[in-house]
Amino acid sequence: MASQTDLVQQPIPFTSTSGVYVGNGDSLYISYIGNSSIKMGFKSLFLNGILVVLQLKENLVSIAKLTKDNNCVFACFPWGFVIKDLATGVTRLK
Repeated sequence: MASQTDLVQQPIPFTSTSGVYVGNGDSLYISYIGNSSIKMGFKSLFLNGILVVLQLKENLVSIAKLTKDNNCVFACFPWGFVIKDLATGVTRLK
């Protein structure tokens, strides 16, 4: 989820009445939906179906969706994280 429309490419107005529920039970309005990517040298990680919720204070990434969209694995360590391509085992981001 993104807090600003300029974080997604070609944002499309979100026409459903669905919202995003937060910890206090409030439902936040979804303004747009779009895609984005994180460039890493010659390759990119793709983020598809990003919800734009202007009321958010921080941007949020679903690790499950990130790994599914990019056919990769996300591993956490005490010193940080690693993203590896599932097909090749090549580290894509460290």
